[in-house]
Amino acid sequence: MLNSKGKLAVQLLTFLVVAVLSSAIMLTLVQTGVLSVRAENQPSLLDSEFVPVGRVGTLAITSFDFCRSIGDTLNCVGETDDFNVNQEIHFKFVVETTTSYGQIQLVENYRVKDSEGNIILNADTEDDFYFDLETDQKQELVTMAEYFLISNSGDYTLELIVKNPHLGKTTTITEGFSVE
Repeated sequence: MLNSKGKLAVQLLTFLVVAVLSSAIMLTLVQTGVLSVRAENQPSLLDSEFVPVGRVGTLAITSFDFCRSIGDTLNCVGETDDFNVNQEIHFKFVVETTTSYGQIQLVENYRVKDSEGNIILNADTEDDFYFDLETDQKQELVTMAEYFLISNSGDYTLELIVKNPHLGKTTTITEGFSVE
């Protein structure tokens, strides 16, 4: 007869062998296509942050220019802050950001306000990742460009908001321009 410690060891070993064999059979059935796995778009429990750890890193708009147009290589053509009615108002900016686990995700939002502070254009893409990149670098410079039209003359303000959801950081810049 086996003593109680030996009996426990045999039961544990038997359980581990059964677990490994059943896992191997399931993986084989999935790989051969007999069983299929449903992929759902629900966030995993593992994606949650149980321990609130301060995210470190930088996010800054290092340069900003209004332009008459933007070239193919995102260079500013005709830098100005005076535009005509119904003319495309282009702007280009460079964001410096720290990577998080080799990834960068940036969300760009902007608002145009008239001289009285009323919002006349709100380009809010809260859940849209405008820029998504995997990199080996610790810091990256990302150049972005946008444009819009204004149909009334006056002095306006562009408020540019850039967010990095991986870092939990937001930066904002406000620049003025006029339309004649």
